[in-house]
Amino acid sequence: MGNVDESLENPAMYFTLSIENFGADPDDVTRLLGIQPTASGRGGDYRVCDDGRRSTTRLAAAMWKLTAATDPHASMSQHIKALMDVTSRSNTFDQLPQGTTLRVFGTIIPEGRNPYHRIPPEMLAEMGRIGAELVLANIRITGGPPSEDKSDSKSGTIELPYLTE
Repeated sequence: MGNVDESLENPAMYFTLSIENFGADPDDVTRLLGIQPTASGRGGDYRVCDDGRRSTTRLAAAMWKLTAATDPHASMSQHIKALMDVTSRSNTFDQLPQGTTLRVFGTIIPEGRNPYHRIPPEMLAEMGRIGAELVLANIRITGGPPSEDKSDSKSGTIELPYLTE
C-alpha cells in the first residue's frame, strides 16, 4: 500500500465533548473533573464564537464544552481519541449531577467525498466509561457563499442538521 497520507482521504471534522443539564455553574464541572473546558458559560451569558467574538445570542442554559485539539482532516478515530485522552485524566464523571447529559458531537464536512469512518471498540468503551453518547452531523455546503439575495444564482446553501430528542 505504501506511505499514503490518510489525512487527505478524510473530510474536515470537528469533535466536541458537550456537558449539559448539570445545573447553573460550569465552574463546578471544571472543578469536579479537573479538566479545563474549551468553552463554558452560564444560562443568559452571551455565546462566544469560535474566533473569540461575542455573539448576539445568549445561552439558554449552562454549558461546558471541550473541543478536540486535532487536525480537522485527522480520522474520526483520532478525533475521538484526542477527547478520550483528556477525559481519561478524570475518574469523576460519575459524580456529575443526576440528569447531566454528555455527548460527543462530531461535525463532518464531506467536501464531495463520503468515506466510511471507523471507531475502534476501545474508543467506544471510553465514551461508555464517561457515559457519553455519540452524535454525528454531516454538513453539506453547495455553491458559493450564502447570500441574502435569493435571486443570486451563485449563492450557496449550507444544510445543518438539528438534534431532536
